[in-house]
Amino acid sequence: MTIPVNVIGRVPVLAVPSGSAPNGVPTGVQIVGRTYDDATLFTLGAALEQALSLWTADAWWPNI
Repeated sequence: MTIPVNVIGRVPVLAVPSGSAPNGVPTGVQIVGRTYDDATLFTLGAALEQALSLWTADAWWPNI
């Protein structure tokens, strides 16, 4: 998490994968929520992951 969020302290923060840079490095989005409103943050994060189609079993786990 970024320094300003660490200093504030009492807010929920969620890091969500957002894709890849042109050089292949993974990128992410940091979402900061209202104090003690973790549920909304998780809902937003899940919706973002689904919309970007990045967090799927096929993308992250190899077939064995």
